[in-house]
Amino acid sequence: MSVTEREQTEAEGELVVHVLAEGDSCVIRAFGELDLMSRHKLLAMSAAGDHPAMVIDLAGLTFMDCSGYQSL
Repeated sequence: MSVTEREQTEAEGELVVHVLAEGDSCVIRAFGELDLMSRHKLLAMSAAGDHPAMVIDLAGLTFMDCSGYQSL
């Protein structure tokens, strides 16, 4: 099982967020469901640290409602 498959399996029904520092940038990878009940996790992770550039990878999401869009 690849890392991505494992992360998606762990994220069944909940939001899992991984943060990676790449040079001066920050990459945030989200897996699972981003909605009103889970968006605080994404907001907290994106506010942590001091990076001039941020990439948010949403490819691992299985669901996102309007609250998730608002978080972006």
